[in-house]
Amino acid sequence: MRKSNEFPPVLLARKCPKDSHVWFVWCPYCRLEHSHSAEAGHRAAQCIAGPLKENGYLIALAGSAALRKFQKQLWRRVAKVPE
Repeated sequence: MRKSNEFPPVLLARKCPKDSHVWFVWCPYCRLEHSHSAEAGHRAAQCIAGPLKENGYLIALAGSAALRKFQKQLWRRVAKVPE
């Protein structure tokens, strides 16, 4: 189980082809696709069970500025560099 102070995992999102207000993410734990509002950030997991259920995850589009920001924050935590 992940501790509450750990950086949440980042799942890559893809845009819904029929609705620009919806993004989809593939969950590696329940192996289902979940839909979320089209905005990068933290989300509650929609899984019935699994390691993401308690603390959720971050979503971002591949190649986006938000994804680069999340990656930079993660590396700062790993390297213990102050923000």
